[in-house]
Amino acid sequence: MRPTVRTPELWVIFPVLAVLVLVNLSNNLWAPDLYVPVSIAAAALLIWIARQSGLFWTDLGLGPHWVRNGFRWGLPFVGVVAILYSAAFVIPAGQQFFVDERLAETSLWEVLWLALVRVPFGTVLLEEVAFRGVLYGLFRRRFGPLFATIGSSVLFGLWHVLPTIPLANSVPAIGDALGPGVDASLVSVLVAVAFTTVAGVGFVMLRRWSHSLLAPSLVHCATNSLGYLFAWVARV
Repeated sequence: MRPTVRTPELWVIFPVLAVLVLVNLSNNLWAPDLYVPVSIAAAALLIWIARQSGLFWTDLGLGPHWVRNGFRWGLPFVGVVAILYSAAFVIPAGQQFFVDERLAETSLWEVLWLALVRVPFGTVLLEEVAFRGVLYGLFRRRFGPLFATIGSSVLFGLWHVLPTIPLANSVPAIGDALGPGVDASLVSVLVAVAFTTVAGVGFVMLRRWSHSLLAPSLVHCATNSLGYLFAWVARV
């Protein structure tokens, strides 16, 4: 017997957004030291809400039979990210943008923890479950794939407002590039929101092509983790 497909109620989106707002505040302002456990708990809660609303595992990109497809689509793009980072790093004009003063006193073990634990189990797990899994799945059931792609990606962009605010002060090249008299923090936030919105669309397309959350998760993880590693090497 085929499972009954029911359209999630529109109000389900609001508790999902409420969870994300609270987690964003917690991770960036209230309790950043609890970043990983809070993110894991939030991801589990969002999946539970989505499942209770009627979404299937395949709606969330978590169907087990699509795992191989997730690797097939994700790994080549991981290679592209690694090549682009390496090319930018060997160019003097590009290397300065890897310099991040937040990593000035960071040890190798600390940066490995950031790249191998904080990013995959804190950042990527929550963001992929939330934006390419739950929100995309809810929007797609209610409004179709186009709205789901745009809506989840715009919300992904807005998610990055708080974490981007201190970026201009920690990456000197940003302020140098903008010059005096320009609010580097504001420009950084606007650029980050625009960039992550576009990146969100790309991640959604990977999720749609592969039918798996694994594909965008691999690329997302490579982008952030390699960013930390290259930034650490740049300051050594």
